[in-house]
This record gives sequence, C-alpha cells and structure tokens, in this order.
Amino acid sequence: MKNKIILALLLACSIFTAACKKETEITGEVFVVTKGAGNYKFGLVQVAIVPLEEAKQQVRSQQSAVTRAWEEAIAYESTCDGYERKYSDDDRNYRVEKMLGDCRDLAENAKEAVYSKYFTTLPLPVATAQTDSDGKFNLKLPEGGKYAVAAKAERSVTGERREQYFWLFEINADGTPQKISLSSNNMVSSNYQESLITVSK
Repeated sequence: MKNKIILALLLACSIFTAACKKETEITGEVFVVTKGAGNYKFGLVQVAIVPLEEAKQQVRSQQSAVTRAWEEAIAYESTCDGYERKYSDDDRNYRVEKMLGDCRDLAENAKEAVYSKYFTTLPLPVATAQTDSDGKFNLKLPEGGKYAVAAKAERSVTGERREQYFWLFEINADGTPQKISLSSNNMVSSNYQESLITVSK
C-alpha cells in the first residue's frame, strides 16, 4: 500500500512538472493609434518576456527615484501651462508658438525619460522576438508560469521630436497559444490595469 502511494505521488509530480514545462506559443503585434497617421506599426522592435516576480522586484527598487523624476517632469509641464496662460491668442506669433511647442516637447521628453528608467534594470529575458515590418512577432516560452512582456518603441513626429512608447504588463503562460497586442490601450502611459508600472498623472 505504501509503495502504491509513493508511486501515485511520483506520478502526480511528473504530471505537474510536465504541465509547468509545457511550451507556450505567443504571437502578437506592436502598434499605436495616432491622430494624424492612423495605426502606426512598429518594425524592428524587440519584445522580451521576463520572469514576473523578478520584474516586479526591479520596478519596486526604482520607485523612489522614479517618483522624484516624475515630480520634476510634472513641474516642467506646469511651467508650460503658465506660458500658455501668459500669452493670449492675439500675442502669439511664430516665435511664441515655437517656444510653447519646444516647452511641451521637453516636458513630454522628461516624462518619457521617467518611464525609460524602469527598463534599464529589467531581469534577463527568457524569450525574445523582433517585430517584422508589419509590427508582428512570434515567440515560444519554454515553460509555463507567470511572466511580464516588455517592449519599447519610438517614432519621429514633428521636427526633431521623437515619441517613445513603453509596455510592461503581466501575462500567464499555460501552454495555450496566446495572441497579444502591444498598443495604445496597454502601454505604460495609459495606466493599463495589468501594467507593472503605475505613474500618477
């Protein structure tokens, strides 16, 4: 009887181990919805899958420094608001409009730099893939479990301004093929519910 119980336990452990190691295929795409260019698809973007708990730990370790940097970025943005109120529509010539535009660009750059801080200390990925010209990617996770998908992209907009986009959110690999989209709806700045990074607006 004792041997049968041990055998049953060993069999259960083997099944559990096999399930945990079940490969998960993930397909997806990286894009944002813009006001002027419609859907913008990102090619040559690296999509990384990192261990969830390690990623959470790294995010927490950066929180204090990020909070200070975010407060500075918001102060910069408030300065721009002050300039906006100072100049009425009648007072705005080309020079003033350029100054206001430059101010807004710098404020946005400051906020994007805050998000970027989190991506400098992420754990080593367990799987990576690069998007094709249509922004699509495909990768396989060797084992089941909880992970986070991480990616960052950028595009040129007006003048020398470049917008940056960041994604870091939880996914669960259970052996079932998954399709995920990295889009405007779940990037860091959208305050997506499953995002590991939350920064007050």
